[in-house]
Amino acid sequence: MRKIIIKRTDQSDLVFTGEKIATVNDQRNAGDTIIGLRLTLYHTSIETYILGITLQDSREFKPNVLYGAVSFVTIDDVREFLLSKEGRGIADLLLLLLRKALKTSFPPEETDRNYPEFLSGREYRSGSGQLSKYLRI
Repeated sequence: MRKIIIKRTDQSDLVFTGEKIATVNDQRNAGDTIIGLRLTLYHTSIETYILGITLQDSREFKPNVLYGAVSFVTIDDVREFLLSKEGRGIADLLLLLLRKALKTSFPPEETDRNYPEFLSGREYRSGSGQLSKYLRI
């Protein structure tokens, strides 16, 4: 575990102790603009998860970078975020991030019992139909 600092637009930096689990990047061209999105998932020393988000809008004359973070109590809450209205815009990249995180973070002998259903290849059905609570930070 080490000290991690996440930049946040219009807020103070988020500082915590933890480890980086996985990072994924996506870059798309939209006319004269290149839009880049980076998602990084961290596991904290207090057993929570932080999703760091960086959005870069690279216009020819006016580049813009936005930073944010979302905190989750469990990995299952990250899954619920993926299925939520707020997570819909980054769902494909977030799913890729979660699959990468689960492949690298859990020992092979524990993979079956630690994989949330939606990543196991089986059809996912939410038990309660309600989103778990997550905290934007």
